Amino acid sequence: MQLLLASYYYPPSTGGVEKTSHLLARGLVERGHSVHVISARQPGNVSFEIRDGVHVVRVSAGRGSRWQTMLTYIAGMLAATWRLVGSTDLIHVQQVLYPAAAMALALPILRRPLVVTNHGSGYFGGVRLMGREPLGALGLALVARAATSVSLNTEMTTEMREVGFRRIVQIPNGVELPPAVTAADRSHARDALRVSGKVALYVGRLDAEKGVDGLIRAWRTVHTRVDNATLLIVGHGPEQRRLEHLLREHPLSAASVQLRGAVRDVRPYLQAADLFILPSRSEGISIALLEALAAGLPVVATEVGGNREVLGGSDVGVLVPPNDPEHLASAISDALAAELDRDRVAAAARTHVAENFSLGHVVDAYEQLYARVLASAPGKRIRPCSGRQW
Repeated sequence: MQLLLASYYYPPSTGGVEKTSHLLARGLVERGHSVHVISARQPGNVSFEIRDGVHVVRVSAGRGSRWQTMLTYIAGMLAATWRLVGSTDLIHVQQVLYPAAAMALALPILRRPLVVTNHGSGYFGGVRLMGREPLGALGLALVARAATSVSLNTEMTTEMREVGFRRIVQIPNGVELPPAVTAADRSHARDALRVSGKVALYVGRLDAEKGVDGLIRAWRTVHTRVDNATLLIVGHGPEQRRLEHLLREHPLSAASVQLRGAVRDVRPYLQAADLFILPSRSEGISIALLEALAAGLPVVATEVGGNREVLGGSDVGVLVPPNDPEHLASAISDALAAELDRDRVAAAARTHVAENFSLGHVVDAYEQLYARVLASAPGKRIRPCSGRQW
């Protein structure tokens, strides 16, 4: 298959959607498919490159207001799509937002089937976000009518059906399973990061959606209950200054919190940590959460969106109510104070990911979805691929 994937963010940018997009594109290339990606050109990016066999075309996002940058990107995305459509079987857009609506509107000219993946549920997810935006309901209607849509979790599927989506396939995110973390890996990582004692870790955007402010408030209690504990916060985003202000309000607990900023490689942090924390107010299927489990870490996460489906019914994590620093503090304190059998916990977490959220399973599911969509498109017939049925 010749596939065209549109994703506003794409590596070397760091984040869940860009990582998901690249893992899928690379996995498809490894299966013998041709993949072009259209993304926004961020500062320092080149306009074109081949990354892991994926042809990446970056278009200008412009300058100015949010609307100016969005419209500039959409114009560039559509122009690049028109140039590539002659060698494209199927178009896949990440996020149920305005770019997906623009692509849906252009389909009568492009004449290619469209797949759109929704990546967020809850208040901050694509459906509810578009519902609050000008012409957002119209954009959702365009996508619902034109595209075969992918949902990551049950909450997301329900939200999409409520606004008129009918052709929905539920496929979660997936990750690769790295080698098991050894005692030597852990020792080396802790030395390199200069941490000791009990280490709790958050990785992700510093955004209101992610609830890191609630984690910092919860840590004020954890600090009084668990000796020699450190909280590492890895990521960047618009909430950074507010989080720094929250830390200054309580300097005693803040002394055990480290804002490490964005990093290209989170593996040393996962190797060094004793516990992963995801305090989100809404989630699709968190790549950071899956990577933490794949590294063998126990997890404390809020009971929202896809977190329920990743951790519910398993013994590899604890779910707590969102926006509740007291419950979050208790769960973190208990987890850090517990004398866990690290090998048993790590094995259980890694098995959970391998059986339910492996990248191979996800690539299988998308291959089969693309094949079904193409087989039912007018004038398009391809041999359905073999592989695991999701």
